[in-house]
Amino acid sequence: MLKKKPTFNYLKPIIILLLAIFLFFIILLISNFFSLVSTSNKLATNPATKLTTKNLMTLVSALSPDKSQLTKPKLYADSPIKGDAKAPITIFEFSGFDCPYSLGVQEILNKLLADYQGKIKLVWKDLPINPNDENVMLAHQAARCAQKQNKFWQYHDLLWQNQKNLTIDNFKRIATDLKLNQLDFETCLKDPEIIKIIEKDMDEADQLMISGTPHFYINDQEVMGVNDYNEFKKIIDGELKQ
Repeated sequence: MLKKKPTFNYLKPIIILLLAIFLFFIILLISNFFSLVSTSNKLATNPATKLTTKNLMTLVSALSPDKSQLTKPKLYADSPIKGDAKAPITIFEFSGFDCPYSLGVQEILNKLLADYQGKIKLVWKDLPINPNDENVMLAHQAARCAQKQNKFWQYHDLLWQNQKNLTIDNFKRIATDLKLNQLDFETCLKDPEIIKIIEKDMDEADQLMISGTPHFYINDQEVMGVNDYNEFKKIIDGELKQ
């Protein structure tokens, strides 16, 4: 009689092994839970940790996109405008009266205004190269004070002609030549509100990360440095087609 060979039951040890693994993960989860509770209590009671958390949130906020960040210049009520105020194309010019390159582009801008009469307007933005130079800032103040007497652009043009002679005496002479009220003009030069108007344009240039002059925006399009007439014309014609 043949005896049946004994067979080994593999199912039982596999079940035991799986149960052991299951219990291991249960113990690990319980351990992690109590660890998290302990850490949470420390965060709630430790002032130093609260400060660190707050600083972290501040850092995250600083790295987030700022929806208030400027993407193009603004047209203010006190922004000097040359040309038709209702023109569909706006050229924003950031320039300083002490910048020779800004002087060089004036002829091009005047030609554009003549050739596109009624279609473009020029908006002036103060951006002196050397704002720490008292005479340079006074030049911008003088033009803005002439604006108070409705003669900004006339004064603006004469300042370019006198770029190498930016002195208080010359500013007063130009005011006399334009028949400005001299007392009002000189009082205006001392008005801190005029400096705030200029600094508003300068702050705007900082937000737009403008590093030099002249610098232009044609509607929403940024145009850097000195450009020839045809470059301006190409952009303007493109804007008019839209």
